Amino acid sequence: RLVLATWNAQGLVPGIGSSMHRNGIKLAYLNRVLRNTDIACIQECHGDNDSFEQMCRLLPGWQGFLAPGVTRATGGIAILVRRYLLHSAAGVTFQVLCPGRVARLIIDHTSSMPLNIISIHVNPHDTLHDQKHTIRLAMNTFAADIYCSVVMGDFNFSLPGDHRLVLGGRVTNTDDAMGSWFRSTYPHTHIIDHDGYTRLGRLHDQPHSCSRIDYAMTDLDPLT
Repeated sequence: RLVLATWNAQGLVPGIGSSMHRNGIKLAYLNRVLRNTDIACIQECHGDNDSFEQMCRLLPGWQGFLAPGVTRATGGIAILVRRYLLHSAAGVTFQVLCPGRVARLIIDHTSSMPLNIISIHVNPHDTLHDQKHTIRLAMNTFAADIYCSVVMGDFNFSLPGDHRLVLGGRVTNTDDAMGSWFRSTYPHTHIIDHDGYTRLGRLHDQPHSCSRIDYAMTDLDPLT
C-alpha cells in the first residue's frame, strides 16, 4: 500500500528576493503534505538544483528529484520519495521528459512490477497543441505490461463531470475542451479519487470559485 500526494506549490524552493517568512510557510505546509505520504509530486517548485538540494536537506528520510524550469522563477517539477522505497529497489531511474513540466521516476523492485511515477504541470499559457503534446509525453510512458504507472500533477483542465463551485453556492458544470479531449484519448486511464476541490480561483484578488484541475491517474484496474 502506497500513499500518494500531489501539490502545486507555486514557488516552493527559496528564490532571489523571497522572504524567509513565506519560505517557512511553504516548507511547513510541505511537511504537512509529506506527513503520511510515501511519494509526492510537486509542481511549480521554481529554483534550481542547488537550492532544491539545500531544501531537501531539511526533509530527513526523503529523496528528492527535480526537473528545473527554464528559469529559476518558472515551472520546475519534483518527485519526493521516502528513502526506504529506494533502499530496497534493484534500480532507480529519473528521466526528464520536458524541462520543468514532465518528469518520471522508475523504481524497479525485483519482487513486483516497476513503479513508473510521473509528475506533470501543464502550462495554461501554452497553445492547446502544446498542452496536448505535454500530456502525450507523460501518457506515452504508460505500458501496463511493463510498469505500474501513476501520473500526478496540475493538468490545468477539468474532466467531464467535475463541476465548479462559485462561492455563494452556485454550482456550474464545466465544459472543458481539454478535459473532454483527454477522456476520449485515454479512456482506460483510471482516476484515483479524492474528495473535494483542488483549487481556489480568485477574481479581482478575491476568492471566487473552487474547481478540480489536479489529478492522480493510473493504468491499474481499480477492481483488481
